[in-house]
Amino acid sequence: MIKNEKQYKITKKKLLSIYDEIKQIQSTNEHLSAKERLILVSLKTMQDQLEIEIAAYDLLKTKASPLLEERSIDDLPNLLIEFKIQSGMTQKEFSEKVGMKEQQLQRYEAENFKSISFKNLLKILHAIGLKITVKGLPLKIPAGTKISSRTNNFTENNGNNPMSSPILDLGRNTFGNPANKGNLLSLEEAHALLNEWVPNERLRLHMRQVGAVMKAWALEKEGADEPTALKWELAGLLHDADWEKYPEAHCRIIIEKLEELRIDPEVIHCIASHGPKYFGVEPENTMDKMIYVFDELSGFIHASALIRPTRYEGMDVKGILKKLKTASFAAQVSRDDISDALSRIGQPLEEIIQFIIDHQKEVL
Repeated sequence: MIKNEKQYKITKKKLLSIYDEIKQIQSTNEHLSAKERLILVSLKTMQDQLEIEIAAYDLLKTKASPLLEERSIDDLPNLLIEFKIQSGMTQKEFSEKVGMKEQQLQRYEAENFKSISFKNLLKILHAIGLKITVKGLPLKIPAGTKISSRTNNFTENNGNNPMSSPILDLGRNTFGNPANKGNLLSLEEAHALLNEWVPNERLRLHMRQVGAVMKAWALEKEGADEPTALKWELAGLLHDADWEKYPEAHCRIIIEKLEELRIDPEVIHCIASHGPKYFGVEPENTMDKMIYVFDELSGFIHASALIRPTRYEGMDVKGILKKLKTASFAAQVSRDDISDALSRIGQPLEEIIQFIIDHQKEVL
C-alpha cells in the first residue's frame, strides 16, 4: 500500500521503468526465448501490482470512495492511512492533528501500527473522529470485529448491528422551490464556490470532469439547449462540493447552500440522487440517472489513465473493461453501484466508457 506522496512518486517511476523494459523485450524479437518469456511474465505481474497500488492512491486523493466501506479490525492500519490520504494532510499536518511527533507517526506507519499502545491508538482515533464502541466484548478486540467509518464507530458484527447506517440519508425526496425553476449559478460562480470549499485540486478535477461529461451528454445525446446543458454541467460540477470539508454531512450541505441561493430544484435533486444507497434519493429523470452512471465510472477511468505513460492517448474500452473485472484494481470503486446505475439507463457499458474517455480527456 502506498502511504504518502514520496512513495507514490517512487512507485510511479518504477512503473514507468517496467513499461520501458516490457517494450524493449517485445520490440527486440518477435520470437522470444523461454527466458525472455519468463522475464516478461514477471514484469507484467509487477506491472499489474504497481498499477493497482497507484490507482488505489489516486482514487483516495480524488474522492473515489466517498465513504470508506466497512472492513475488519485487522484493516485498521490501512483505514488510518487512508484517512490521512483522503484528508489531503501532509505527514507533518497529520502528526500535529493527532498530537504526536512526526517521526513517531512515521515509525508506526512503517510497521503498520503493530507496536502502538492502546492509549496512543485511542488518541489517534479521537483526533480523527472515530470511536470504539465494542459491545459485549473484552478489551482485547477480536479479528471478527467490524469497522464502519460511515458511522465513525467500531462495532461488533453480531448480526444485531446493521452496518448500513443511514447517517448520510437526506430524509427527503423533494428539494428547492419549484418557483426557482431556471435559476442557475453562472460557471464563474460555481467555480468560485468550488475554490472556496474544495482545497484538494484532484477532487476539483474529478468534479470538473463529471461536469464536462454531463454537459456533453446533454448536448449530444439529449439534444439539450444551452441553458439545459448548463443545468447538467452544474450538477456534475457541484455534486461533491461539500465532501472534503463536511464528509459526515456530504450532500446535505451543498443542497442547503443551493436552496439558500434559490437554485433550480432539478439541479439540486440531481446532486441528491448521485448515490441512492447513501443518500436515500432515487434518480428520477435522465439527468439524475446519468450523474449516477458517470460519477463512479469517471473516477475509475481517470485512475486508469494516470497509470498509463500516455494517459488518455490510445486508451481503449477493452482495457477499462479488463480493469473493471479485476476486483483488486481501484477496489474502492463499487462495481455494484456501476451495475445498478447502468441498469437504469439501458445503455451498453462499452458506449458509456468510450463517451467518458472521449469527453473528459481534455479536462485537466
